[in-house]
Amino acid sequence: MLGNKQFSSDYVVETVEKDGRQKKVATYIGVKYEYADARFAARFRAYAITLVAVMAAAFAACGIYAFKGAVYALIPYVFEALTLIMFGIFSVELIVLGNSLTEPQRKRTFGRVRMICVVHIALCVTAVVAYAIFASTVPDMFDAVGTAVFTAFSVLSGAAAACMAAVVGAVKLKAARNADAERIAAERAAAEREKARRAEEQKELMRAQSRAANAERDRRKKNRK
Repeated sequence: MLGNKQFSSDYVVETVEKDGRQKKVATYIGVKYEYADARFAARFRAYAITLVAVMAAAFAACGIYAFKGAVYALIPYVFEALTLIMFGIFSVELIVLGNSLTEPQRKRTFGRVRMICVVHIALCVTAVVAYAIFASTVPDMFDAVGTAVFTAFSVLSGAAAACMAAVVGAVKLKAARNADAERIAAERAAAEREKARRAEEQKELMRAQSRAANAERDRRKKNRK
């Protein structure tokens, strides 16, 4: 994540000691988020995972009939696999991240998934239209049952993606406490106070040395007299 300049200021590199060895660890000090309604968080995960499962099942069902179509009808169907992979990653992240998200995680998890939903719906619609064109232009290969099944499951997959966008849009997050940020801020404040104290001690030492030098100079003047 440190490679992403957009969020580089949200991390600090600390040197920690583990098993007698020192290593550098990136610690997040930016804004953290949590679900505004903890009860909704569990339901949201269940909704999202269920919708991804519906899309995957519909995609598999379409596959039974998709390969009876022309190549141009297969292209949008095949690209749906990419959006399904992204939806799968999204589902895993919902489980792994728990109720606490960093700013990069929030943007990646909730910011991108709605865009993926739009792309998935567009691919579903394109696949249906392409399949319909194939069925109308090659009537001798027309399969009424296959066309109906492919269309129905494509519509189901697109509808599930639309529901996913609505569910994600309903999520409300709030700023949460970042213990690491508070600890590092306290350490930095303590370091600044120590730096100021040492600077003041150095100034006092220089003033004392200056007074001693002046006193020595005055003593020598008196001795010469």
